[in-house]
Formats: sequence, C-alpha cells, structure tokens
Amino acid sequence: MKKERSPVFDILRFILVVLVVNLHIRIITSSPENFLEQFVYIAVPLFLVLSFYLMSKYLLQYRLPITSIFKRIKRLILPLIFWSVIGYAVYPSLFSWHHLFRQLLTGSALNVPLYYLVLLTIFTFIFWVCTYIPLKTRWIIFAVITSLTFIVQYSNFNYEFFNHLSDSAYRTTYGRFAELIPYPIMGLLFGYLLREIKKNNFIIGVLFFVFAILFFIASYTRQPNGFHYSGIALFSITIAIFSAVLLLSKISLKLQFNRVTDELGKLSFGVYLMHFIFLQFLLVEMPFLKPFIIHNSLLFLVILVPVCYAVCYLIKKLSMEKLAFLVQ
Repeated sequence: MKKERSPVFDILRFILVVLVVNLHIRIITSSPENFLEQFVYIAVPLFLVLSFYLMSKYLLQYRLPITSIFKRIKRLILPLIFWSVIGYAVYPSLFSWHHLFRQLLTGSALNVPLYYLVLLTIFTFIFWVCTYIPLKTRWIIFAVITSLTFIVQYSNFNYEFFNHLSDSAYRTTYGRFAELIPYPIMGLLFGYLLREIKKNNFIIGVLFFVFAILFFIASYTRQPNGFHYSGIALFSITIAIFSAVLLLSKISLKLQFNRVTDELGKLSFGVYLMHFIFLQFLLVEMPFLKPFIIHNSLLFLVILVPVCYAVCYLIKKLSMEKLAFLVQ
C-alpha cells in the first residue's frame, strides 16, 4: 500500500490538473495559448493509466464480485450527477429533461470535463466483465483490443464515423472511446508487472526507453485525425512518462511533504471536476475578469488553481467528510 500512496503519484495528479485547468482557461476565455498547452493532452491518458494501475489489484482478480464494482461505479456516478446539477444552477436556461439526459450520457453537454467520468464508468464496467475471463486469455483480448483501436484510428474510421454525428456532446465523448481504451489496459499491465513479475524495475526501465524511442520516431510521422487522444505518438509518450513515474515512486520524501502531496493528490479529482463550471460561474458573476484573464492567463492560472483546491477542501471539511467522495 505504501507504494500505491507514493507522493510521486500525487505530484503527478497535481501537475496534470494544472495542465487541464490551463487549457480550459484558454477555451472559456479565448485567451492566447501559452507554453503549457503543448503538454495538456497527456493529462487524461495519464489519469487513466494511473487510475487502472491503482485498480489493478481488483481488476486482475478472477470473478470480482459485482458488489465491489458497483461501489466503484457509484463513486463515479454521484459526482457526475452533483456537478451536473451545479452546472444547471449556473446556467438554468439550459435545463430540460432532454438536455439532462444528454449530460448524464455524455458528461460533456454542460460541464465538459465530466465526460471523463462517463468513460471511466464504462471502462470500469468493461474491465470488471473481463474478470470473468481467465487472466491469460484476458491479456490476449487486451492485445487484440489495443491493436484494433489503432487500426480504427489510423484507418480514419473512428474519426469519420463520430465526426459525422450532429451532436457535439456524443461526438466528443464517444469519439474518444477508441482513442482512450488502450490506457486502462496499460494501467492494468503495469499493475501486473509490479505485483507478479520479478525484476520489474528492469522491465519498466526497458519500457521507458522503448516507448521514448518510439515517441521520437512517431513524432516525425503524421498522426491520425481524432478527438485529441489518437495516435502512436501520444500513446508512446504517455507510457514512457508513466514508466518514469513508477521508477520515481520508490523515492522517499519527508513525512510533512507527504501530507501536503497526499491532500493535493486526493483533491485533484475534485478540482478536475469543478474548475470548468466554477470558472464559468466567475465570468457570469464578474464579467470584468475576462479581459484580465485574456492578457494574464498564466497569472490567473496561479490564482484559480489554489482557489479550486480551497473550494474542494471546504466541501470536504464543512461536510465533515460526508461529501468527500464528490471531491476526491
């Protein structure tokens, strides 16, 4: 358990959340791109690899009880509902039963980052079903799935099929399904390597160098059209980075620092879920902020991220931990 609570994972979560918030500041305010944005699209893939790496001790079991997975899915659906309701409080004119149905099915009809919860729920259910398949057969199926996803990406089938959908919410969420499903598989593979294979540090080191070289090669080739997460280049750099993170996770940090990173890591989930609608709320209530943000996006990022963490922390503490599942 100590390895799984490594502060390196919590630092990674914090960095990824900062990258995502930075992107959404630009999207919401139409501010100019800054140097951080070139790194942002590794965030969701790395979140998925880390999430399924941590869940691997359950999802690599044989015949995992359905009660275990329902508990996990409940912790995904309740934040989806809660932060969607908050979104309608900010934009009540958007509410209709049809719009609510779209929001709950896609997550991106209102509070865009919530699409992650929808896909995470689907992935969790799929890989729970796979626990009823013998492990050796599972790895064959996972290899086939990963191969097929790159086939549908590089053939442009995935992009063309979903890009023709008139509804942008379904296009955004489900167009990313085939682009993102290899990452939970890699999270499970890393979990398997660390728990079942001797000399796993050597193997992970090899994976780092192989995928770093593959990224270098792929970065000089044309990547397929997609919905931000397609192509071998992004896949390679994600796996290389996570391999490095696993190797760094053995570093021991001071206890006081661990407490800080632990809290940051836990609340990063809440910051990811609420920052988009929170920024929209700020701009509705204080429209004079927009010109400042456009000309000072990085400075505003430094302000907004701690404020979002503070809001999540208050939700957790003022509810006496009863609503902690909404923010961590």
